[in-house]
Amino acid sequence: ECINTIGSYTCRCDHGYELHPNGASCQDIDECERGMYEVDCHICVNLIGGFTCLCNDTYILDPN
Repeated sequence: ECINTIGSYTCRCDHGYELHPNGASCQDIDECERGMYEVDCHICVNLIGGFTCLCNDTYILDPN
């Protein structure tokens, strides 16, 4: 979302996105690649605007 300011503009991105280097659009943040999750995640899968955790075989995801 870009907002006009006097003589310029400012752009903001939704949660899970960051401002693209061009300063005019947003891009997805890869939380998995950056290690941004705060849970014990066996397999992190990046999603558009977020991520999900999967478990290794013989494990189940704790709902908490």
